[in-house]
Amino acid sequence: MLRTLALKALAAVWAISALAPGADRGATTALHTASTVPWTVPPFQSKGKTQCDSDGDLYFDVAIDISNPTVVMKVAHDGSKYEIYSLPSRPDVLTQIVAFSVTRSGELRVLALTRAKRTGAGASAFPYEQAEVSVYTYGDDPGNPSVTKLAAPEHMDPRSFAAFESGAVLVTGYFTRQAAPEQQGKTFTGVFQSSGKLAAGVSGNAGNVDLATLGKKIYEGDAVSGEDGFIYVLGPEAVVVVSESGAVVRKMPFKKPDSTFTAQDLWVSGGLAVIGLYTGEGPGKQLKVQYLAVNASTGEPLGWYEPEEALGNHAVCFSRSEGLTFLTVNKDGKFILASAPVR
Repeated sequence: MLRTLALKALAAVWAISALAPGADRGATTALHTASTVPWTVPPFQSKGKTQCDSDGDLYFDVAIDISNPTVVMKVAHDGSKYEIYSLPSRPDVLTQIVAFSVTRSGELRVLALTRAKRTGAGASAFPYEQAEVSVYTYGDDPGNPSVTKLAAPEHMDPRSFAAFESGAVLVTGYFTRQAAPEQQGKTFTGVFQSSGKLAAGVSGNAGNVDLATLGKKIYEGDAVSGEDGFIYVLGPEAVVVVSESGAVVRKMPFKKPDSTFTAQDLWVSGGLAVIGLYTGEGPGKQLKVQYLAVNASTGEPLGWYEPEEALGNHAVCFSRSEGLTFLTVNKDGKFILASAPVR
């Protein structure tokens, strides 16, 4: 149940130590539990960021095993029931799940790399075709999504993904070592129509990726759809707000507590954007998290927050009315959902 790191954190209820605030920012405010609800869903494993819709329903990435067609679990906002979303069986296609996206209205899409099996001469040496970037969109049937191939550039490895309510999607990634030398390591952000056609490239997002150190450190970034119809793209040093036409509406730079922190999570609700920044001291050491709240219209920093020890470090949702919601364990060792207001 939960991404590997979060599972260890919940099992041990890791303490979150207070960090000395930087000289150019205010004091860090502690987040305190305001309300809790019991968690009755059977244990399961997930990874990556948990997402939520405007109703507070939670969506977990459960695509742990590439051979397992199950990809997303949706859990009701009160933890009382759940639903499983899966991919159709395609024995002639190898599917690698990259990310998923939930719009504010609750429409679910999954971004995947798909590789068709080769036939004929040379198939034994190179059994699969070049990877294609595809989007699976779910309707009423959680086991039968529609699939759309995106006209993405060759040798672009997608990482972040979010959808507009219209069905258009935004994808960010970087060019791999298989790309032309002048492209390798460069980042790419594009808006694709619901048909899969590239509508526009987006400029002014993240810088280049160091391919030499890519597998040695955490990839920073996230993308979420906002209530204002824009998509908010998180990078290592800024949040870029993008319209469906591919225009950069605004860019909101931010400063980390220090260089060891990585920007991994982003939520937007009620005119407030909350950035989750994490740091650790290696395997077996405690994970530290701080949240930066900014005005989603101007980028003005509004406050730094740290969860109290009882909240743990696994935030699963944010809304302006409820604050941050954490999946944690109570003093009796049982899983609960705990909400903490962000003032």
